Amino acid sequence: MRSIWAVPLAAALAASLTSAPTFTALAHAMDDLGTLGGPSSYATDINGSDQVVGLSAVNPAGDVVHAFLYADGVMIDLGTLGGTLSAAAAINDAGQVAGDSDTAADERHAFLYSAGVMTDLGTLGGTSSNALAMNQAGDVVGYSRTAGDAAQHAFLYSAGVMTDLGTLGGTGATALGLNDSGQVVGNATVPGDSAAHAFLYDHGVMTDLGTLGGSNSVATGINATGRVTGGSDIAGNADTHAFIYSGGVMTDLGTLGGMQSLEAGINASGDVAGTSGTAHSGQHAFFYSGGVMTDLGTLGGTFSIAQAVNDAGQVVGFSDIGGGIRHPFAYVGGAMRDLGTLGGTYAAARAVNAAGHVVGESYRADSELHAFIELAPETATTSTTMTTTTMVTTTTSTPSPCAPAPAAGCRVSQGSSSLQIQDDATDTKDRFKWIWGKGPAIDVNDFGNPSTGSGSYRICVYDASGRGQPLMDMSVPTGGTCGGGACWKTTWKAGGAIGFHYRNDAATPAGVIAMKLRAGVAGRGRVEAKGKGTNLPIPALGLASPVTVQFNVGSGSICWQTTYTTAIRNTASEFSAKGP
Repeated sequence: MRSIWAVPLAAALAASLTSAPTFTALAHAMDDLGTLGGPSSYATDINGSDQVVGLSAVNPAGDVVHAFLYADGVMIDLGTLGGTLSAAAAINDAGQVAGDSDTAADERHAFLYSAGVMTDLGTLGGTSSNALAMNQAGDVVGYSRTAGDAAQHAFLYSAGVMTDLGTLGGTGATALGLNDSGQVVGNATVPGDSAAHAFLYDHGVMTDLGTLGGSNSVATGINATGRVTGGSDIAGNADTHAFIYSGGVMTDLGTLGGMQSLEAGINASGDVAGTSGTAHSGQHAFFYSGGVMTDLGTLGGTFSIAQAVNDAGQVVGFSDIGGGIRHPFAYVGGAMRDLGTLGGTYAAARAVNAAGHVVGESYRADSELHAFIELAPETATTSTTMTTTTMVTTTTSTPSPCAPAPAAGCRVSQGSSSLQIQDDATDTKDRFKWIWGKGPAIDVNDFGNPSTGSGSYRICVYDASGRGQPLMDMSVPTGGTCGGGACWKTTWKAGGAIGFHYRNDAATPAGVIAMKLRAGVAGRGRVEAKGKGTNLPIPALGLASPVTVQFNVGSGSICWQTTYTTAIRNTASEFSAKGP
């Protein structure tokens, strides 16, 4: 099964390397799991019987997604709790599935799917609950709003009862993992909500695990012996380091020579996989065992990110192979193996079971993003050692221009999306604002890492007229400094990075002054962009519907889209719409 909770680092670096480690190409058997009728699917977990869960678009537009269970060559739609959207987060060896779903009342509730029935786990009195992990007994943990939506508390659902785990004296808590004994880990706020600390909940008692000397900590995984892993601020809150907590002692796992390390999972032996900063200011996947943190290297590119580890010590994740292209890897027998793709240029591994079988998602040659299962990551063929010398002299990246037609296979918003374009008589007062919401799930790594110059962004606007397309082409550089500080900053929440935000009051080069990129489960991710002033490429307004806006990462292989068929205002000075 996957790690109980993965806290992935968004990875990339701008540094000088003299060599890259050995990696191995595979004679692999990556199988496309297909979809539920839409253009995309994502795998989130796999059990010992090679049953896979995740979420998939169910309609051609890709704007409605349902949880799926893939078993015996068939992808099964698990449906919803009466609403529109659902997503599966975890599966145990009994084939029980935990996840979240919209209800008929348009609330989000955790569910447990067992023997063909999806059961609403309810809430702690509020309007929402979210399932994050499950054990072999079918116990589920996550978080829920309390009565009146006054607070968010961790819960344990067992034997048909949702139990409020309380807090560490503050008002909030989240459960992130559990073992088969029912011990639960997560983090909770302390009195005054001045900080959040990792906790261990065992038979009715929540214990504060403390920190590594800083203000905050979070526990994300626990194995059968009660050994806990997580991340904590170090002294002075200078950075975050991965830790192991055992026998009442929190041990700092250190780094690979850089400033930060974050865990992705712990196995039965207490070994931890994760991602760490390196001495070259980069980020590499690591495997920590016997007191030693081992650098797993890359697939020839500049970064690697660990996502999960199994009891055999096999680590899976994804890595740059060069040119900004990401491939999934399995680190097996001391070598990092490239698992390839389904025909496209991007893929990532998300989970691995005891047999070393890997699941994730990959773009195909037709630009659709599909879930995959890789059944033979242990089969190596040729070994290649790559040596490169790379000097990065700039901290920003510039994406390719918008294509003359909208890219295919984008993640489509199903609601909570709006567009406003204003052409003022005074060009300094021109405005652009676009919001994408309520669509398929977003992993924070889908954005790259703009704070370090990884990835490249472009906003493209099209209409149905015969004019040259796109009507607007706005690049948003990554990296760089704005007003004496970083243009891009990482947005953090208990558990790790959840997105990025951008501010550039100079509005260079194309008028965009602010962006917010937020990861989340289906229906919870969000993309926002704002622009103003003379650098905005405002077209002649009075647009021909439908109007399509896309936010593209890199060449557009990852993109978000809203198409507006009806305008609220469509004049020579303003276009505004909500939709789709």
